[in-house]
Amino acid sequence: DITATITVVKAIDGFYGISYFTILESSKGDVFKYVGSTELGEKDQTITMKATVKDHAEYDGVNQTVINRPKLSK
Repeated sequence: DITATITVVKAIDGFYGISYFTILESSKGDVFKYVGSTELGEKDQTITMKATVKDHAEYDGVNQTVINRPKLSK
């Protein structure tokens, strides 16, 4: 389970419909990136979810965990 706060969320209208670009940060400082069709929430909202780790990347010197197939916990 991942509990994190949404820091960036953008809706991108593409050829296959709307995709959501979401950056989340946990209380430990871990950064997660998700791009896909699932809307995870609004900026500054804290959520709990399960997800598949797709990749580990770096952007502007910040290590990010790229996630896939998020499922929000109730």
